[in-house]
Amino acid sequence: VPHPNLFGYTSALAAYQEGQQWLDELLDYLRANRELMLDRINTLPGLSMHSPQATHLGWINATDLNSRTPGKFFEKHGVGLSDGKPFGGDGYIRLNFGCPKQLLEIILERMEKALEI
Repeated sequence: VPHPNLFGYTSALAAYQEGQQWLDELLDYLRANRELMLDRINTLPGLSMHSPQATHLGWINATDLNSRTPGKFFEKHGVGLSDGKPFGGDGYIRLNFGCPKQLLEIILERMEKALEI
């Protein structure tokens, strides 16, 4: 940002000087969400994934799902995932696990129910 205003400067300064505990807690929270997502996704039929290392986006392999549009398949079941095709991953979907754990659990439950049909 070429010209931050006073609020931007003040908030950035506070984050750099006093934000380490918040950052540590946030990273722990995201790691826990990541593990929850990995454990649940890798038990679902037609889906698999590896652990993301530097992002809050889960890249899920849905090529064995027998759906040409896995993003739309899950959307019909109340889960808004990003289809991987625009990102060069036809047959993949992206799940943002940088959210409250309670919301992630709802997403995973809906995905499980969608695959039971």
